[in-house]
Amino acid sequence: MTVYIVDLEKLETRYTKEWASHVPNLIKQQGHEVVVISGPDDIPSVPTPGMFLNFSATNVYKAVQVEKISRLFCEGKIKDGDYFLFTDAWHPGVINLKYMIELLDIKAKVGGLWHAGSYDPQDGLGRLIGDAS
Repeated sequence: MTVYIVDLEKLETRYTKEWASHVPNLIKQQGHEVVVISGPDDIPSVPTPGMFLNFSATNVYKAVQVEKISRLFCEGKIKDGDYFLFTDAWHPGVINLKYMIELLDIKAKVGGLWHAGSYDPQDGLGRLIGDAS
């Protein structure tokens, strides 16, 4: 099985920087092949005021990841039993991925990690979304 890690931006001030190496290493230790799907490095790094990242730039990052995932399907590289781990379950690419898996009848699995913005009212995203999520 190949585990495709759809990562987060590697922010110096956040845990995502450590995750960039730690998460793939943990999965490799379990005997799996790992492919990390990252976005571009040239997105704006100035955070949205009062937040920890740039809410527009993160969409550029994620859009490039969706393109890379789509190309893997076009090239026939995704196989039954493969696993996609979104290190941010809010990633809009989850829907694109499920679309391809279902319509191409590939028995791949999808998992994701929910972050504080999903449930913590003290988190920037949590404050903005509140009970709407």
